[in-house]
Amino acid sequence: MCFCRAARRAAGVVVAAQHAALQMALSIVTILFSFTLASDPDAAGFYEHMGAVRVGEVWNEFQKVNLPVMRVDT
Repeated sequence: MCFCRAARRAAGVVVAAQHAALQMALSIVTILFSFTLASDPDAAGFYEHMGAVRVGEVWNEFQKVNLPVMRVDT
């Protein structure tokens, strides 16, 4: 009977470890699916509507204009 309790306790530890590993893997996947882009100024509204967040601007020397930098988190 003592061995059965120890086996159940060990199984609970394994399940907890598996749960922690799954949570860590999901957080890594979330990080991998985040990206930034430099948007055309006229398209910034579209990207914001689709869930992107404006995080800054970058100067485009060719067009002589600041382009909005957008971050997309999925």
